[in-house]
Amino acid sequence: MGGSPPCGNSVRSVKDYRRQVATSQSWPTRSPSHPPITFSPDDSAGIHIPHNDPLLVVLGIGEYDVTKVLIDTWSSVDLIFRGTLQKMGVDLDDINASSRTLTGLNGSSETILGTIRLPVRACGVTRMVNFAVRGDQKAARELLIATVKLQRSSLPVNSVSPLISKVCPQKDEVLEMPIDDIDPSRTARIGAYLSEDMHQSILDFLKKNVSTFAWSMADMKGIDPAITTHELNVDPTFKPIRQKRRKLGPNMSKAVNEEVERLLGAGSIAELRYPEWLANLVVVKKKNGKWRVCVDFTDLNKACPKDSYSLPNIDRLVESTAGNEMLTFMDAYFGYNQTMTHPDDREKTAFIIDRGTYCYKVMPFGLKNA
Repeated sequence: MGGSPPCGNSVRSVKDYRRQVATSQSWPTRSPSHPPITFSPDDSAGIHIPHNDPLLVVLGIGEYDVTKVLIDTWSSVDLIFRGTLQKMGVDLDDINASSRTLTGLNGSSETILGTIRLPVRACGVTRMVNFAVRGDQKAARELLIATVKLQRSSLPVNSVSPLISKVCPQKDEVLEMPIDDIDPSRTARIGAYLSEDMHQSILDFLKKNVSTFAWSMADMKGIDPAITTHELNVDPTFKPIRQKRRKLGPNMSKAVNEEVERLLGAGSIAELRYPEWLANLVVVKKKNGKWRVCVDFTDLNKACPKDSYSLPNIDRLVESTAGNEMLTFMDAYFGYNQTMTHPDDREKTAFIIDRGTYCYKVMPFGLKNA
C-alpha cells in the first residue's frame, strides 16, 4: 500500500498544500454508487513507517483476477501488456489499432500496440476501462525503477536496496540487422515495432543501396568537384597572415599526429610548402577523455565577408512533415569532409604542426561560411 504524495516532497509544497486545504470549500458529497476506499491497520503489516511504497492491488479484469496491479497517481493512461492479454485468453484481434505515443520519466518514447476495452471489477463494482496495450513489460519495470529512484533521491529510506542501474532507452525498440551479404558486420538499426511488410521493405531497400553508405574514412569518395566545391571569398585587401607555431604538450602532440595520420590515410589533407596563410591547431579534451583537434581559422575568417544567406527555419521544416506517416533522419558520415575544397583555395587552409605544414583538400570545420 502507499502511493505518490499529492503535494510533492519539498517543505514548500507541503505548506502550500496545507494552505489550500485550510482555505478550500467543504468536499462535495459522494454518490452511494462510489464507496470510499479505506485501509485498516492490517493492510500496513510489515511496512516500515513512514513509507512511500508503490500501491499494488488485485483487480478482476475480464474473467480473471490480475495480481500486482500498480496504482500510479502520476500516470495519465491505463496500461496492460500484450503478454497479460495472452495469458488471459483474450483475442488479440479485439485490439483497436492506435498510433498514440507514450513518453516515460526516463525520456524514452514508444508507440502503443493499440487499445482495448475490458471490464474491471473491484469490491463488487464493475467498470469498463479503455486500456492501452504495450508489448514490452521490461520497459515498464524500468520506468517504475526510475520513479522510485527520483523519490529516493530526496527522501530518506529505512531499508537498504541494491544499486539501481542507469535507465536507458530500451534496446528492444530497435533491431540491428545486417545489410551487406559480403560483410555481416555492416548493420543498420530498424524499428522493432514496424509491420513485417514495412520491415522487409526497408531492409531490401538498404541492401540494394548498401554501396551508398560509408563505413570508414576510406569509403568516402566525396562529391564530384564537377558538381560542387567549397570556395573561399577572401577579401583581396587583407594581407595573408602566418601564425607562429605553438608548442603542444606530449599528450596533445600524440593526438595531433594520430589525427594527421588518419586524415592523410583518407586523402583529406596533403603536405604543403611555403603557404601564404598558416594557422595553428587547437586541441581540446572532450568529456569522454579523447582529444578534439581543430584549426584556428580566426585570421582567415576575418578576411572573409559574412554570407547572409538565410537558412530554413526549423519550425517550417517540422511543419512540412505534417500529414506524413513516416519521418526519416539521415546523418552524413563526416559530411563536411565529403565536399571538396576548390584547388585555388586549398593553400589558404594550411596549418602547421611539429612535423610540417598541411592543407585541406576537403572542406574543414571552423570556416565562417562553411
